[in-house]
Amino acid sequence: MTYEQFWDGWRRLFDAAGLVTTTEPIINAILGLNSLSGCACGRRTIRVTPKRRVIPCVYWQGNGLPLERLWELKEAILQSNDFCAARQVPAACHGCAFEASCAGGCVGRRLLAGDITAPDPYCPIIRQETLSIFARMARGKALLKSGSACTTILSVDGHGRAMP
Repeated sequence: MTYEQFWDGWRRLFDAAGLVTTTEPIINAILGLNSLSGCACGRRTIRVTPKRRVIPCVYWQGNGLPLERLWELKEAILQSNDFCAARQVPAACHGCAFEASCAGGCVGRRLLAGDITAPDPYCPIIRQETLSIFARMARGKALLKSGSACTTILSVDGHGRAMP
């Protein structure tokens, strides 16, 4: 989708429902939540492919490591080359006010856009644009998936406070 469609979609979602939580780095940062340290891929989650390979992101284009290595490496798998590469903050993002929380945005989108070393293609900061996007914080519980990948949980209960 285009940049405009991406942000229009978020505006429509936030008009219809309140935000319970988001691990979507750009959304989290632009809303001023700043509760992340980048996307979960390569940091807090792993993926196992049908070919029994361990990768940092569902869109990862490398081979990853054999599943058997997970039992050997345990948490140290996060220090493997692929996982370290997934955590790299693009040079263009260095010095950004959201560098620590956004860390270049969604690594999966960067991969799909064809350049893991470039910022997330939906980043308004890199385009030097100011967005006006608002979300109501809603009651609800963070579900199991809420800490994994770039996930947003919304509630249509109609309650919540507006976020600038």
